[in-house]
Parts: sequence; C-alpha cells; structure tokens
Amino acid sequence: MPKTPPLPKVIVLSTAGVSRSSIAHVPFLLKILYGWLIAQPLRDKLGMERLIYHCAGWEWNTEVDGEPGEEIMGSKEWRDTEGLPAPGTLKDAIVLRAAGLTDGDCLADKRKEGEKIPYRAGEGHVIGWTVSRKDVAHFIEDAVLNRWSEYGNKQIGIAY
Repeated sequence: MPKTPPLPKVIVLSTAGVSRSSIAHVPFLLKILYGWLIAQPLRDKLGMERLIYHCAGWEWNTEVDGEPGEEIMGSKEWRDTEGLPAPGTLKDAIVLRAAGLTDGDCLADKRKEGEKIPYRAGEGHVIGWTVSRKDVAHFIEDAVLNRWSEYGNKQIGIAY
C-alpha cells in the first residue's frame, strides 16, 4: 500500500495588533498608526487569520474580535464557500504575529555560542516595536525544523 505523504505545514505571517484583542498589546503610538494608516491591510490580515482559525478548528472569539466584514470574506456565509476545508482539517499551522518588520540583520545568526536568541517568540502576544524580516525567517526555520511541538498549531507573537 502506498504511503500517504504528510500534509504541509502552513505558516501565515500576520502582525501584532490585527484583532481587537491584540491591539491592547501594541505600543501606544503604533495603535494610532494601526487604527488609521494601515487599517485596510490589517482587515485583510484579520480575514486571513479567521480562515486559518476556521480550517484548523481553533476557537475564534467572535464576541471580542468580531468577524471580518463581507468586503474581506466575500459574504456573511463565507463558511459555506465551495472548496473551503472543513473546520479541523488543517492539522499543522502557525499564525505568526510579528512586530513592525525591518530590513535589519539576522541578529540570531550573529549571536555567540551560548547567547540567548535576540528576539522573543511565544504563544499569544509579545509586546515590542520591531523585528527584522531575517530574524522572522530564522524563527520560522527553527520552528518548522526543530520546535514544531512547541510552536505548531498556535498563534505566536514575535518581537525584539
């Protein structure tokens, strides 16, 4: 009997402050920026997160975070969209909420033997202003190859 290949791991890159419950964990000045300047991209990311939560079968706090609008999801009945995976069918996913992304160096690669990784990553919210794209890539590689049991199937925050 042929062996069924494993399903892929899915990692989506979102941002801190994308939902109502996460905006409380963003530095004050960023709250102003997020609420005004980048409000539309945040709605898109909220829609992306909502789809992952649905397909993974994770609990979404509709009372606090609401639902993305029809302009993002297509209709109020988006869960009935033909071809949309059933809740719980996505078995390996991470929603990664990064602080403000920079083009800086990968500080994790520059650390000396035994030094702590310079970014903070953990389940839920991690408060911070920035993190470099290269350190986010470092985290993703480490999470997928070495620490899936710790980070897989969770919403993770990352920041300096």
